[in-house]
Amino acid sequence: MTVRPEGESVAYRVANPEWDDQPGGGVCCTVEGREGGTGEFVVPEDEYWLVGDNWGASEDSRFYGFFAADAIEAKLNFRILPLGRFGSVPNPASLVAAP
Repeated sequence: MTVRPEGESVAYRVANPEWDDQPGGGVCCTVEGREGGTGEFVVPEDEYWLVGDNWGASEDSRFYGFFAADAIEAKLNFRILPLGRFGSVPNPASLVAAP
């Protein structure tokens, strides 16, 4: 998946080491932002593209499409379960220039 801010010629890809070993890394999206198909699309103003932490099984923007800014009410910073991963939630994702 790549993103290109409006008015810029450089596209970026999301680099997240947490996704390296997860299934579904090749899933692309339709112009509506849903799973299946490929193509370039524009995220509408005041809307967001959300990707879950379980790349191969999350019901996120690949399933529901874009989310309105006013529908986002929280940011995940801390997890309780599973107990083996209790604590703060790391966010190793970054945007890097796409080839």
